[in-house]
Amino acid sequence: MPKKISVVTKREWLKAYEDGKPEASIAREDHCDTRTVKRGIEEARLERDARYARAELLKAALHEHNRSLIDVIGAILPALEPLPFIQPVPWREESFSRSVAIPGGTVEYEYWQEPEVLKVTLDAEAETAWELLRQHVGRDHSWAALERWKKALASHFEARMAMERKLASLLKEKTGFELVSAESPEPPYLNGFAVHYLSRFELERLLGAAASSDAKGQIVADADKGQVRYGEGTGLAHVPGKEEECRQGIIDALDELRESTEARRAVDTFKATEKPTAKARQAFEEIRMLGVVPGRCRICRRLGM
Repeated sequence: MPKKISVVTKREWLKAYEDGKPEASIAREDHCDTRTVKRGIEEARLERDARYARAELLKAALHEHNRSLIDVIGAILPALEPLPFIQPVPWREESFSRSVAIPGGTVEYEYWQEPEVLKVTLDAEAETAWELLRQHVGRDHSWAALERWKKALASHFEARMAMERKLASLLKEKTGFELVSAESPEPPYLNGFAVHYLSRFELERLLGAAASSDAKGQIVADADKGQVRYGEGTGLAHVPGKEEECRQGIIDALDELRESTEARRAVDTFKATEKPTAKARQAFEEIRMLGVVPGRCRICRRLGM
């Protein structure tokens, strides 16, 4: 029965052969047939090539896996910017089920939950690699920072909704007109969009982001068109013959809104988003700059990492 040659011996033969020793010399030293040495060297070479090929495949797979995780981080970052003032929020009951788009994600009022909550969802969460990223950074401070940002953002949107509902109530109370969203309703009416437009302006003013002068000078009673408008274009109400009364009612509503608990909370929660936003963005930008996502996931374990 032929003598079985170990893998270690075959590797030693291959090294000696590649270092310049002839096959015949190797055979004499190990008391083997030259054909056995030749066959052993070839088997060692094939085994080595297969090992290197597998290593290269593993390297490529890990690179591709890491790139997919970095891509997810790239999809997260657009959301981690200072919140825009112009973002509309749903203030009517019938609109509560609609998602509100934010850069890189959505905010949805989950009216079916008990208690009702606002949920922030990033577009990246629909990606297959999202759960893998969670496994990588789940215990890292970056993931905790992202959750704090989500909570802060949801609190602000909830406060914005409450502020707009408060303004809607005040506008109806102070003017005596209904808010409508239809494209061509019969006058008199208040434009439903005025709620968002005016509350946004007031939030900007209260935060010092708008001009120091308030909205009063920009709200104009236009008797020729039967409208109350903001500046040169935005129609707030269509109330033929009641333009001045409606204008004053809108101003009274804004005056009361400015002193309301709802407006103060909208300001406070807006400011409260700034630090979590900056912290979360910094955490994920640092990972992206590293170029390697720390931690492991089930894919890493399958690849033997």
